[in-house]
Amino acid sequence: MPTLSPVNTKQIISGNDIGHLMGLPILTLISWLLPVQMAPWFCRTMAFMNAATLTSGKVALTRRIYQHVGDFDISLNPSEIPDAVAGEDLLALVSLLKTHLTRSWKGTTEIHGREFLDAALRKGNGAILWRAHFVHYGIPYYKALVDAGFHFTHISHVRHGFSESRFGIKYLNPIRLHAENRFVPERLQLTGGAPTIVLRNAHRRLAENGIVSITTRGDADNYISAPFLNGTHNVAPGAPRLAYAQGADLLPVFPIRNPNGSHSIIIEPPITIDRSQESRVVAENAANEFVNRLQSRVLQYPSQWLGWMHL
Repeated sequence: MPTLSPVNTKQIISGNDIGHLMGLPILTLISWLLPVQMAPWFCRTMAFMNAATLTSGKVALTRRIYQHVGDFDISLNPSEIPDAVAGEDLLALVSLLKTHLTRSWKGTTEIHGREFLDAALRKGNGAILWRAHFVHYGIPYYKALVDAGFHFTHISHVRHGFSESRFGIKYLNPIRLHAENRFVPERLQLTGGAPTIVLRNAHRRLAENGIVSITTRGDADNYISAPFLNGTHNVAPGAPRLAYAQGADLLPVFPIRNPNGSHSIIIEPPITIDRSQESRVVAENAANEFVNRLQSRVLQYPSQWLGWMHL
């Protein structure tokens, strides 16, 4: 899988890395021994421990969540959101670690809105799946696409996994990547360098009427800040810029775990890309439109949106 220049980070190893070194082997063993039907209960029970790895200050985070939610009608009390998200995140991790033993994933997934992806491909300019940062963004999402017969290219950063340190990127993050990549036809990895190689390959895939998957997570250097609830949400601009350059459809995607344990991959109608406008304006408009759609999903599924942890 293509990468670029060495990772631009000064941190060699972090405290979280030490915690993961101690916790991941234990959690892996638990995931192998734990019956599938008991996993949700276990993860809810141990959520408080995972919350400590997702946020350094739960009290301050809860305060920020309250400020963002305000008078909006949300399906979960804001005070419960940090542990609820941590529990869902742990459940996703347990499921992922289990695949190292089984080399398969037995969950049930269903794609909603496939007609929008099919319509995009009929146009001949490719399709971009702009995936929201929900907890179950990984294997259920990838496997649903593969099982439906789609070949796609997913773009991620070398920070994807457990750590942003040099040690974590080299030794910890591959634990997640090796599990996910069983279900990913092709992955392009960004590093801290100029993304020339990755972008060139992404443009080529779209020019061949392919599918490119990319996250909206706003940890890019030049993210777009869009109105969200009573605050803002940062969105990476890479996807709308790709859509603008190639004329590809930009399709928001929301991966959701349903109450019965099945998974829904919700593909929404394309976001308008007006190529008569400047690229910067188009990217800003696309980010605002995406966040507007995201808001209703977050209010409906607050326990599954990882973005709370980055407020």
